[in-house]
Amino acid sequence: MKINQKAPPTVFASVLALRRFADSFVGLTVKESKKRLSRGEIKMTTWSGGRQLVATFPNHQIRLLFIGSHVGVASVQVLSK
Repeated sequence: MKINQKAPPTVFASVLALRRFADSFVGLTVKESKKRLSRGEIKMTTWSGGRQLVATFPNHQIRLLFIGSHVGVASVQVLSK
């Protein structure tokens, strides 16, 4: 699905941009991920399957699940007020 780059911002375009940003973390290390997310509030947790990094921003969260030392799964959550 193509988005017209000259069109005014829409919810779909904003969510798509966030999704692409989250996907760009796959394969990165913890250090690289933290550096790219340094403007957010970062929390690391460890669970039985590995580690998770959650970066919280005013309107969204980026969640990264690490497989070994690299991001294996990335997701984004839009926050509501």
